[in-house]
Amino acid sequence: MSINDELLRRLYPEWYPPGAIHPVLLIFLTIAILLIIPYLYSRFIEDRLSVFLKKIRPPRPHMDQLINV
Repeated sequence: MSINDELLRRLYPEWYPPGAIHPVLLIFLTIAILLIIPYLYSRFIEDRLSVFLKKIRPPRPHMDQLINV
């Protein structure tokens, strides 16, 4: 344990309880999760969402199809 960790524990015990995750590690994990969410959305969720929405609401006809009717 470094001196900085011990100092943080003494100054801010409610912010840095024993056994808590290190604040720098928490920041890196948060950034990693925020970067992974768009990838997961584009890879998995977007296709399934579009299929689901097509079942609920069929695509609208184009203007050319409406005029020629």
